[in-house]
This record gives sequence, C-alpha cells and structure tokens, in this order.
Amino acid sequence: MSASSPFFARGLLVALLVTTTTMTTSSTSSFSQDGEREYPTNFAKIVAATDYACVLRHWRIRGVGVCIRDGHPRPCLKVENPWPVGLVEITRREYASPIQEADALLSHFAKPARELAQAATGDAAQQHGSHTPYAHKGSSLHYAEAHVYQYAAPPANLIAGGLPLAVPCGRTFPLLPVYLSELDAYGWRDESVDGVFFFAGAAGSLRLACDVQWPANLAGCAGPWGPYLPRVGWASHPSSPVAACLQAMRATSVASAPGWLRVKLGPYGYPPLTGHFFQLVHPVVRGCERIGSPLVAKIEAGAGSADGTYVLVHFAVLRQCIGCDGCGKLAPPMNPAGP
Repeated sequence: MSASSPFFARGLLVALLVTTTTMTTSSTSSFSQDGEREYPTNFAKIVAATDYACVLRHWRIRGVGVCIRDGHPRPCLKVENPWPVGLVEITRREYASPIQEADALLSHFAKPARELAQAATGDAAQQHGSHTPYAHKGSSLHYAEAHVYQYAAPPANLIAGGLPLAVPCGRTFPLLPVYLSELDAYGWRDESVDGVFFFAGAAGSLRLACDVQWPANLAGCAGPWGPYLPRVGWASHPSSPVAACLQAMRATSVASAPGWLRVKLGPYGYPPLTGHFFQLVHPVVRGCERIGSPLVAKIEAGAGSADGTYVLVHFAVLRQCIGCDGCGKLAPPMNPAGP
C-alpha cells in the first residue's frame, strides 16, 4: 500500500485528533515535573514542522524504463526523492519523551520494562542517561537514550500535487515505537556487543579514520559526524547537536538491522545511509541535512539543547519507476556533500 492511500490520511487525522484531545486533557508530563522544557512539542507540531519541501528540493528524474505488464511493454519514469520514514528522539531520561503523546505511551510500561531489563542484564540496565563533558582528544563524550518511531507522512498528492514521487512500501503508524534503547540496555551501553562481529580495535581505528580522512567518504563513516560503529549511546564529538545526529544514526541502524542480536520492538526497513537525510525539529526547527554533511556549523549553530534532548525526522532516499513499481526502493549511499 502506498503512502498516498486513504489509510495514511485516516491515520494522520486520527493522530491529530488524539493530539488535540491530549493537549486539552493533560497539562503535565514527565518533563514538566523538573522544570519547563525548552520547546514542548507534540505530534501535530512535528508534522507541521517537517520539511516536506526537502522532498521537492531533492526530487530527481533518473531516466525512463520499461516493464512488462499483461504481456505488453509499459514505459515508466524513474524518479528519486527523500521521504520521511521515521522519528528519532535523543534524551537523557529513561522512558521519557519530549513528544507529549510518546511520553504518555512510554510512561505506561516504564516500570515493568525496567524490572525486566534489570532481571535480564543486572545493574547495567539501571544506569541513567547522562550528558557528561569528558576530555577526549579535544572533544566531549556524550551519552543519551534513543527512541525510534515510525512516521506516517501526509499523502503524496498533498505534498507534491501531481508530481510523481517515490513512496515507501507497506503501512506505517504514527509514533509506533520500533526501538527503545532502554530495552536494549546492554547493547546500547557496551560496544563489545557489536565487537562480536568486528575485530578488536576496529572501533577506535574507525574513529580515527573518520576524524582524519572523512573527505574520502570512507565506508563505515558518516562524514565528519563519525563512524556508524559501534552502535552505542556514547558519542565522542565536540558538538552536542552533531553528537545527537550521530546517536540518531546509530539508533536507526540498530532498528533497521536484521537479526536477533539487538532488542527491537518492530520492523524499520530504512537504514540511515550516508547522504540520506535527517531534519532537526526540536529544540529548534531546521531544514533537512544529508547524513554525514560536512556543513557541521550549519547543523549546530543555535541548535544546542539545555537538557540534551533532540528530535529528528529521518528521510530515506527512495527510487521508484512510476508506472511499473508499486512503491519505492531504498537508494544506495550518496555523497554527503552533494546538493
């Protein structure tokens, strides 16, 4: 089912109605108990702040193709464009969210989830997120929890009119959690989990390679943001906003990875490939930027969060042959310094 189907329109309408109801019936959240939030947000605000113009700015025609349907050749137009597929939040507080509806959802199973995690992994599951400055080769060590949700975009015809767009396959549900780092406590805190499959010392070597040779767009590096591995909540970077982007990149990498090694709640078919896009929507609203973009100053200027909380929209770049393909397929990694 494509993103332009009535299902998406109905789902988005329900989400907006729930948002309105929640805002009128609840005046507090887990964040407001400790002080005012920098930018209280909810799903309706995120939908309104999403950079749908990113879809149009980076829309490309990649050629024409032909497929066989009912025994007859059919021409199709090959297009490429970003599409919002996920929502990622980086926070220092366990089982808490700056998104009003998500915070209410997390609060319902926080206690049983903590008890289960403690029984499974011991004291490591009870470590709280922190945002601790740490001298490390001239940078800072940041730690945060990460939550990944599905994102249901408005129908394609509302975004682009009649412009042919590549859209995701299958159904998505607004704010359906697919990854909570608290449930993946051991893997999100200890890089040795990823080290099971990667030789010892690779993580440190890859950090150095990304720092020194990022213009070469090395495999495993998201430009100057840092390495994809290890996929943990610790990020060494002098910029808190860019560290949050790196943590979001790693969380969506875990959520989209096949296999049983890491704890996940549901499917997320869009790995955060270099050259695809993230958009910061909290604590400030910015336009979409390519993953691994060398324009770090553009990302971090004025975007610091006092409590270390960030919310980002994940845009996957899709390719689809309109007229033949029913939905878009994930494009390969791209140049993070591209237009």
